[in-house]
Amino acid sequence: NPAGLGWLKRPELFEEVRVQTVDTTETIEVNTDPTATVLGATGTIASSTEPKNSFSPSFFSYVYPAGKWAVGIARQELFNIDNRTSSSNTFDPSFFGGLTFDGRGEIDTEISNWIVSGAYKITDTLSVGVSAVYSIMNLDSRVANTFIDNTGFLVDDGDPNTPCLVCGIEIPLYTTKIHDTDSDLTYNLGISWNIVKQVTVAASYRKGSKFTVTSEIAQFFSNGAPFFEPAISDPNVIGPTTDVTFHVPDSYSLGV
Repeated sequence: NPAGLGWLKRPELFEEVRVQTVDTTETIEVNTDPTATVLGATGTIASSTEPKNSFSPSFFSYVYPAGKWAVGIARQELFNIDNRTSSSNTFDPSFFGGLTFDGRGEIDTEISNWIVSGAYKITDTLSVGVSAVYSIMNLDSRVANTFIDNTGFLVDDGDPNTPCLVCGIEIPLYTTKIHDTDSDLTYNLGISWNIVKQVTVAASYRKGSKFTVTSEIAQFFSNGAPFFEPAISDPNVIGPTTDVTFHVPDSYSLGV
């Protein structure tokens, strides 16, 4: 609440450091119920998530009060995450030749706010404040889907006289990526009322930032089989981009 700056009597310097420790998770499930899978296929499903630990300065501010006025600057790390996720689905060899479909995703993203605030004491008990917030989002992500065809169920040309050169080899199927940055300018509003010496009521509104980044199709496999059409050379498949929007929600607060 920027209105709270008005109650300071002397300059204030504040620093906050965030230490984040997270665990890796892994799940493996073997499905042997033919009625619970596609076309009665049994198989193994595995997934894992590997977020990274972090140590970073999450908040820094300096406030200078002068009479009825107070001004301040700050940097806030609103969001910072670096994570790796993978999943694997392997069919029983008696179904689809034991096909294995894998998916691997990684994301490294940060949202930081650079803030300039001002507060004014209307009376000795009532203060109002406003902040201009410049938000920056940096996003790097990649999702890669691959498959392994051990018996040539999908990739073999069907000619018994020619070997299957890609059987048992991990083949890129479909890959999307985001490597982009966007920014937005928003604001915070606040009011603080010291009703009596021991009781203060405060309210604030924070306008959420909005970011738009570009997702690109980086890879699409096709060996001519109808299941994987259109072909890899089709310009309508490789290269097209899609805008992805992230919206930090508006927030309201009321405290006593």
